[in-house]
Amino acid sequence: MDAPKRGFLQITERGRKILSEGHERIDTKFLERFPEFVAFKQRDSTAAAEPLSAPSEPATPSSTPFEMLEDAYGRIRSGLASELLGTLQKVDPKRFEQIVIDLLVTMGMAAAALMRERLSARRATRGSTAS
Repeated sequence: MDAPKRGFLQITERGRKILSEGHERIDTKFLERFPEFVAFKQRDSTAAAEPLSAPSEPATPSSTPFEMLEDAYGRIRSGLASELLGTLQKVDPKRFEQIVIDLLVTMGMAAAALMRERLSARRATRGSTAS
């Protein structure tokens, strides 16, 4: 893809050629044959593994404000994801189960609301039989 101007993407000749070959699916496995995609994936996984920190070097003069914001957003997001994952890995399994149910309810999953009710009833039953 080329970006002829901000906010616009345009398919390249290479992309047109690949589309004309009539592939059934263009998925991650297919894209892994292209070095650019492999480099992108490696950069993405490396960024997720790095903790959030200040930029080690100033943005290059050729970076647009949009690119600088995109880069900062990516670093913040990957740092948050790493921190959240680390916290969730330390949580008690019962608490983790409750966090997942709360998340699903918040996202509007009706089945999760039912799961929450059943879990509460199960805990209440266990609590009354334990005393």
